[in-house]
Amino acid sequence: MMSDRKLLVVFGATGIQGGSVAQTILRDPVASGEFKIRAVTRDPSKSAAVSLAQQGAEVVQADLQDKYSLRLALQNAYAVFVITNFWEILDPEAETTQGMNIADVAKELEVKHFIWSSLPYVSRITNNKLTGVVHFDSKARVDDYIHELAIPYTIITVGTYTSFFLEMLTPLPTTPPSYGLFFPEPGSVHTTVPIIDPTADLGKFVKGILLNPEKSLGRSFNIAGRSYAVEEVIAVAKGLDVDIVYHTVDKASFKAGIASKGLPEVVQEDMSQLVQYTQEYGYFGGASLEEGHEVSQSVGRDLDCDALSLFDYPLLDIANDCLSLASTGSLDDSRRIIQEQCSLFITAEGLATYWNVSMLNATPKIFTFMLVFYWLLSSRCMGIPIIENTIGNGPRIYICL
Repeated sequence: MMSDRKLLVVFGATGIQGGSVAQTILRDPVASGEFKIRAVTRDPSKSAAVSLAQQGAEVVQADLQDKYSLRLALQNAYAVFVITNFWEILDPEAETTQGMNIADVAKELEVKHFIWSSLPYVSRITNNKLTGVVHFDSKARVDDYIHELAIPYTIITVGTYTSFFLEMLTPLPTTPPSYGLFFPEPGSVHTTVPIIDPTADLGKFVKGILLNPEKSLGRSFNIAGRSYAVEEVIAVAKGLDVDIVYHTVDKASFKAGIASKGLPEVVQEDMSQLVQYTQEYGYFGGASLEEGHEVSQSVGRDLDCDALSLFDYPLLDIANDCLSLASTGSLDDSRRIIQEQCSLFITAEGLATYWNVSMLNATPKIFTFMLVFYWLLSSRCMGIPIIENTIGNGPRIYICL
């Protein structure tokens, strides 16, 4: 009976990871028959929160620094998915405290399954050689705390988002246009990075964890589609007639590039050491993805493109570093368009793409490359037919799924 469903509380439900979890459970007939969703957000009036409520989720507000509000959010919860956002606060100690606060309340209220979204513990893996990857370590410290509390847990250590390589591209002053991919020395095109499309696929991993507690409780999993070498990314681009030039630069120049985006010294050092860590130790410190795939596949994880739908997104305007998009087609009711700051995040019937505004301000060609590239990296479909033409003042892309 629907009234007998267990309560899954999802933190960050209007964000990338939490949104993927909430949407996956709400749309899956098996998972939604077993779990109901309570979506936790800082702002229930946001369009994404309103959309979740319309789909049947309970939407509540909570402050991760306030245990009283967390107790209200976790009341009667059977399971909880927790993701914290370092980039919102840029404070590693505060982020660790947020994760610990939720774990404390989960233990107090006897939550039966605590699912924590983490990142590799770089300081520990490198024996304190690299201690500046603070946005990784701030999450990883919560792993230790979860073990100390002895709560029923599953920890997922998440790979790099599909947006990583595209956000690293820098337009070069060349004719025809080309794009630089800059990494700190020594650098190598053979460096591999585990990639996940968090919107399309992370929720499927978590669904597998929830529906298979006998396989997932008390365990940690590395989560990604598969690893891709930098040279593979460049090859994909060249196949689409997009020229990407790989460069190695000294650490100071690499950090200066990050500083030019307005990010503080702590982030500059963080990103510099993160690239060094990935090159020298591997993103997961040499660990594999096999166990995470085993759990997700046990509930029919589907990363193949099997829809026969047509989506079109005309780019209408770019102003004040924000996009205005219109959607014209037969499936508008299933689309969700959320505009936040300088990024636009789109989900449409399983199509998930994270577009970087600065890149969209480039050319229709790089725009097309971005769409193809995201699909290749998310392992959803190989050889997607794409037709490009121009409408109005911008490119119009038809994606045949």
